[in-house]
Amino acid sequence: MIFFLQILWFLLLGVLLAGYLLLDGFDLGVGINFFARRGLHPSEGSKERGLFLDSIRPFWDGNEVWLVTLAGALFAAFPLAYAAIFNAFYWPLILLLFGLILRGVSIEFRDKLTGVDGADGVAGVAGGTVTVARWNYFFDVG
Repeated sequence: MIFFLQILWFLLLGVLLAGYLLLDGFDLGVGINFFARRGLHPSEGSKERGLFLDSIRPFWDGNEVWLVTLAGALFAAFPLAYAAIFNAFYWPLILLLFGLILRGVSIEFRDKLTGVDGADGVAGVAGGTVTVARWNYFFDVG
């Protein structure tokens, strides 16, 4: 019975990780490509960038729920693995969290910024790029 539960939890963790990577991959791609729609003048491409963000705005924060649930399930099912992973990857996880926060702030405050042209785009691109680079690090080290 214990072996069955370990396999079940392992499969659940895999589903949670795959769900996060698939759903949040779209958001990260939009964040990174956000800068490609920027012309020489800050007003160029503004409508397209607005459409990009409007397509992910209702869903981007829900995708992080997959990540939080993954961490909680890992802690509940395999506490020693949780401790080892979070101990070994402390600084990369902090950078990943920083990238996710920076991306979220850029999405939420895009319409509220006035007089700061391009700050939201740079923050979104930086947040998305840092997040993707950290995930690449995690999968490359393993």
